[in-house]
Amino acid sequence: MTTNDSPDFIREAAKHLRDTVKSIYDVDVRSAHAHDAVSGSLGFNSKIALQTSEDIIPDDACLTRHNDLDIEKTAEVISRMRETPLQNLPIEHVVSIIKDGLTPGCACCGEKTASSVIVGDRGDEKAPDDPEWICPDCASDDEEFGHCIYCGDDVLYRLKDLNNNWECDEHAGESALDPEELEDLESYIEYHQKE
Repeated sequence: MTTNDSPDFIREAAKHLRDTVKSIYDVDVRSAHAHDAVSGSLGFNSKIALQTSEDIIPDDACLTRHNDLDIEKTAEVISRMRETPLQNLPIEHVVSIIKDGLTPGCACCGEKTASSVIVGDRGDEKAPDDPEWICPDCASDDEEFGHCIYCGDDVLYRLKDLNNNWECDEHAGESALDPEELEDLESYIEYHQKE
């Protein structure tokens, strides 16, 4: 259950679907049809069925991570609607627009795209309670974001969360050499400098 100040990603996805279809195809989609299409993508027959379900939490910022979108169910729901422009659009495109709409807006620019990533998400743990989503364009800002040398390019961090050795909190200090390793490295360098 969402509170008044909680985001409702279901409602946002319906609005995103309407706005995107209008901007691309210059046709209007009724609000009820958009809501039912979003409900279908999440496996429900209608907005009412979705709202009464306890399986979907509208303010879950990771709805698209926790739920695979159902193309067949979306097509079925749209086919039962009274005449709507959604019936003339490629169903894969409709579901793609819905998936973008269910994804929180980028923390930097506000763009809603399923290509966004969660800052600091290693993929092996539960996402943070309040994840910070960043779109691909903003993620490429190398003055704001970077990657831990141990986590690799799959995990995005804010530069302020990486130390001087490009390590995240989990890997902090791993690139530091203990005294014995440092002595070995110095000997190795000294040996090769004499050649």
